[in-house]
Amino acid sequence: MDNYMVIDKLVKEMLNEQQICSEINYAIYQEMIQFELKEKFGRLYYILNDTGNQLISIMYVIFKPIEPCWYIKFSWTNPTYRNKGYHKRLKVEFESWVKNHSQHKLIKTEVSSTNDLMISLNQKGGYKIKKSIMYKNMND
Repeated sequence: MDNYMVIDKLVKEMLNEQQICSEINYAIYQEMIQFELKEKFGRLYYILNDTGNQLISIMYVIFKPIEPCWYIKFSWTNPTYRNKGYHKRLKVEFESWVKNHSQHKLIKTEVSSTNDLMISLNQKGGYKIKKSIMYKNMND
């Protein structure tokens, strides 16, 4: 699987999670990710199966110069391979890169308040909860 196919899978999963499915959104996300990777604002980490034809886990990270920090924008693990440490491997690899190669050491991420597994994984990895985002949907 080449990088284009990995990015294709990443975009499909991102749009699926956000429930956005238009071709225009797909094309915009593809172009944005390719630009961010090319300009070194983004980093892509992934694990393929032994034959290299199936994506097991992926993590997409961008640099936010305004803050400045690294931001884990998206991560996903194939349901068949969840709870086996694949995402943790990607995060450890990324954190090692930040520690050894980036002048900016702050990493941020957002996690749904209902995603207890990811909250626990992040806290075990040393991540702190700094704020909670609250919302109210007036359509409910």
